[in-house]
Amino acid sequence: MRVALKAYRLLESHERRQAWLVVLVVMTVALFDTLGTVSIMPFLAVLANQSLMVSNHWLAMLRDLLGFTDTQNYLFFLGYASFALLIVSAAVRSTGFYFVNRFTFLLGYATSARLLETYLRQPYAWFLHRHSGDMARDLFSEVNTLMNQIYQPMAALVAQGVLLVLLLLMMILINPLTALIGFMVVGGCYGIIF
Repeated sequence: MRVALKAYRLLESHERRQAWLVVLVVMTVALFDTLGTVSIMPFLAVLANQSLMVSNHWLAMLRDLLGFTDTQNYLFFLGYASFALLIVSAAVRSTGFYFVNRFTFLLGYATSARLLETYLRQPYAWFLHRHSGDMARDLFSEVNTLMNQIYQPMAALVAQGVLLVLLLLMMILINPLTALIGFMVVGGCYGIIF
């Protein structure tokens, strides 16, 4: 946690605002991933038991709202809608990862520029004892380490953490007993292994 705080403090104020925007993008991606996952369940349930189109309140209300009279057409609509939501989810995920990667690479550029500026502000005598090739190598390796071992993993951690929380909430809302049993099984296996 201290490393993440130090990495956050390295950011300038406009980069911090951009970082919060990236967190918002990551949360949007997680929401669309969850919606894509949720969209499959009603379609598969109706596919397995077509009487749900009439007995399930939400599915019946949607059928009546859209004016479907034929169950086969409604089933096709549910399949197409589920597929379309999965495609939209994948497009949002791709766009979100583009923005996250763009942010981290631009952050690497800005960090390396600030570090180079710090090097260039040193007095002349400081350069007499250092080789310029070593300084360039150190500059690139330090920035790459910061990007590859701090900023990109933090972005991935936030993205996967938000997705995990949304999926867990979805499981609890849909079937709390199954979610509790699943948590106990996974937690028990994790406890036994580690």
